[in-house]
Amino acid sequence: MAERTAADSVGNRTDRWVWLAVAFLFCYAFYFYSFTLPNSNPPVSRLLVWMELPQLLAACVFPSGGGPPSGWQYFPQRLDLLTVAAVIFAGAWGWGHLALRGLRPSLPARCGDRAVLALAVGLSTLSLATLGCGLMGWLSPLPLGGMILAGVLGEGSLRFREARRSRGPELTPSKSAPSIAATQISTSRALASTPTDANSARPTLADRFAESPRWRTLLLAVLAPFLLAMLLGSMLPPTDFDVKEYHLQGPKEFFQLGRITFLPHNVYTSFPFHTEMLSLLAMVLRGDWFRGALAGKAVLMGFAPLTAWAVFAMGRRWFSPGVGWL
Repeated sequence: MAERTAADSVGNRTDRWVWLAVAFLFCYAFYFYSFTLPNSNPPVSRLLVWMELPQLLAACVFPSGGGPPSGWQYFPQRLDLLTVAAVIFAGAWGWGHLALRGLRPSLPARCGDRAVLALAVGLSTLSLATLGCGLMGWLSPLPLGGMILAGVLGEGSLRFREARRSRGPELTPSKSAPSIAATQISTSRALASTPTDANSARPTLADRFAESPRWRTLLLAVLAPFLLAMLLGSMLPPTDFDVKEYHLQGPKEFFQLGRITFLPHNVYTSFPFHTEMLSLLAMVLRGDWFRGALAGKAVLMGFAPLTAWAVFAMGRRWFSPGVGWL
């Protein structure tokens, strides 16, 4: 009885901290959006962006007539861009998991934490590999595409071998050793009879949210339109100065030269080009600098959901599933 009372007290304190955190987020958001957008002329409030957001999202997904040609009938024109982006992410998946096999982090072989870490490591690997190939003058689909194919086939073959090994000959129970089923039953009975924190402690508000499939589905449904708008927007031609001047201009010139070299007329290309190498990789795989640049933008858009996935994984691993979802 005393243990349950103490657990309830801990749960109440945790709920209070959750509500305080939510209140802090609302107060900070109100303070942040009370300012105007920088360099806006005339001044535009940040809050106005939120007020116009539903209309902006609806216009992106369901465009109205009277403007430039647009609509879902033009979506097939982006299929080649999505294909190139998918190939790059497939290579990141393969090489990332192969790298983690060598690094051996303390993560289960099949879990979300390992998957997001593998994609991040894989994207970095592809970027460095593109840089190396470019410095040696090997900017062609054969070496870079072959590298991606090798990563996918390498990880895929290892997984296939592990799956076959796990489906090996069935173990026959012996008289000296208890059966697996009996061991599982005795273990479950022991766990059920032993009081644990999970059984005695009252779940917190965040944990109740994380355990509700309805709330998780609702949250993902709210995020889906934003991700769709980001994906569609990433495959549009850029208009910003820095993007046209060096983020994509540098990879374009490297692609046209067939190698990565010093560009004396563009000082910005002397900066470290890490994500820009992914744009260059997309140009090489697509065989066209313009379409490849749009495919590269789609790859870079994937960094946003990957970052959210990583934050979720850290919150769930270090604190609780509820913290990860919040």
